[in-house]
Amino acid sequence: MIQKATITAIVAFCGITLTACFQAPAAAENWKIEDEEDSIKSYSRVVEDSNYHAFKATTTIDATMAQIGAVLRDVPNYPEWMAKVKEAEVLKRYSPNDMNVYLILNFPWPTSDRDAVATAKTEVSGDLPGTITTTRIMDDPEVGKKDGLVRVPAMLQRYIMRFREMEKTEVTYSIFLEAGGNLPAMTVNPSLEGVPHESLKNLKDFVKKDQYKNADPFNPVNMPVSETIAESILRTRFNDPHIIETVLADAKLVKVTLKAGFSEEGLKETTTAIMREYVKTPYFKVDIQTRKNNELLAELTTNREMVDEMVEDEEILELILAEGAMTGPVMDVMALFVKTEMD
Repeated sequence: MIQKATITAIVAFCGITLTACFQAPAAAENWKIEDEEDSIKSYSRVVEDSNYHAFKATTTIDATMAQIGAVLRDVPNYPEWMAKVKEAEVLKRYSPNDMNVYLILNFPWPTSDRDAVATAKTEVSGDLPGTITTTRIMDDPEVGKKDGLVRVPAMLQRYIMRFREMEKTEVTYSIFLEAGGNLPAMTVNPSLEGVPHESLKNLKDFVKKDQYKNADPFNPVNMPVSETIAESILRTRFNDPHIIETVLADAKLVKVTLKAGFSEEGLKETTTAIMREYVKTPYFKVDIQTRKNNELLAELTTNREMVDEMVEDEEILELILAEGAMTGPVMDVMALFVKTEMD
């Protein structure tokens, strides 16, 4: 439905206890693994103060977060892949990542189908790194109760998307639903248990459709997610805010960082690209003024050929990654490289 960084979705309701339980991913010991099939792990858990259970499933999908985000934004097509969703529509869209939606949930005859009116928003999470989309049940006087449908009193749904690689996204879908009406929890729980697994299995294929596969991770809607992921990648090795700011200010460097990912070789590739640009920044020019090898280091601000040679030096790259910042030892090695080249 929505993608702002990462993507993750929560569908919440008005209930203090349950909201507290689900606002953050629950501790692993709270979830009981039930099954593993189709490379999808399924879990269940008891929810405090309720006879209804929560269910979730986790898998890795060969798609970018932008692709999956495009699917989540495409509300009318939910019935094509999201289990139990019979109809879905956007009531009002405030932004690509903030909307009100109406859902009709399919319950087997002779049970009445259920419906819900909800708000849906997406948040970027640098901790994942990814996104969290939250949908909360709301009262909308313009959408009254409809004949033949039971309005659900409580629903919590979450799509958590974590960046693994540029075209690999870990997706966790969890659901909690109190069905309302006369249906007891012992009847509803078994019917919901397979919903996350079925939905993720369908999503793996659905995301490959033409209208989603070319989703751009770096367009204005998705760029905040990409920047957050890039920052998360960089912070695994860099503690220099100027290096991180250099990347986030340059869309090309953000792309390089995401495509390279978290791997050791990827980080070296990212560092190579960063250093080509960093030596041209005001940060570098100010920093070298206080260095004893100022004149040698200043050569890097204008000599592009020398910079290209320097960023291919394995020793320098490894030292920068080890230090995580433009420290004295890094500057000394860079100055020595310049001196050697000039001699």
